[in-house]
Order: sequence, then structure tokens, then C-alpha cells
Amino acid sequence: MKVSHHIGLSLSVAIAVYALYRSAAMAMASFLSGVLVDLDHVFDYVREYGFRTDVRFFFHAFHETHFRRIVIFLHAWEWLILLAVLPALSLGSDITIGIFIGMGQHLIADQCTNPVCKWGQFILYRAWHRFHTPKIFPGRGLP
Repeated sequence: MKVSHHIGLSLSVAIAVYALYRSAAMAMASFLSGVLVDLDHVFDYVREYGFRTDVRFFFHAFHETHFRRIVIFLHAWEWLILLAVLPALSLGSDITIGIFIGMGQHLIADQCTNPVCKWGQFILYRAWHRFHTPKIFPGRGLP
């Protein structure tokens, strides 16, 4: 999903969160985590291409999945499981819940709109396959 679409979706979700819970902290955490989770793409880009500052190529590389390996360490259902357990341990706050909502909607949107395999959003699956892009994005990635 494109960054502009994640921004629009995250803003819509954050507005709904605020309307339902009247918590500015929860809404802001939801918005920011829904967008900023994509910062993990920078790690993969630098690992694959170095400190190349071609912004157009950066976005092209991700939309066309031009990577041998892809880690995207924040794109993982495992983080949501941890964030869901924290409130049960009385460690949940409006910010934790907002992060859970933001990351959750981001992962759902990516799962529905990107050519990722059904297990590709699990970091353990990606690690099992040594982050080899064709296993995560079938038919994509560099050899």
C-alpha cells in the first residue's frame, strides 16, 4: 500500500478512535503507529542498496519489491500479540492501545493490498525462510 494511502487510512482510523474513546493520546498513537511502522523499510533499503538518496528509486524498489531479502521488522503480527497482552497485564495505556490499533490496521491493509503470502506478515515465517523475498512475496524479488 502506498504511503499516501496509509496516511489517509490512519487519519480516518485515528478520527474514529477519538470519536469513540475521546482520547487524544490514543488517537495520535494510532495515527503515528499506522504511518511510522513503514520506517522499517528504510533499514531494508539501506541494507540492499546502501545510502542511495534517490527518493523515486526508494519508492519504486518497494512497490515493485526489488530486494533479495526483506526483513521489515516492524511488520509483524507478533508485535500485535505482545501489544494485546500488555493491557491484560495492567501495562496497557491509551498510547499502547493506540499503537495496537494503528499497527493492526496497517498490517491488515498491507495483507489485503500487497502481494505478500498468507504467512508473510509473521517475522518468524520470514526468519524461517531467511528473509528471502520470493518466499514472502511469491513471484517477486531479486534472485
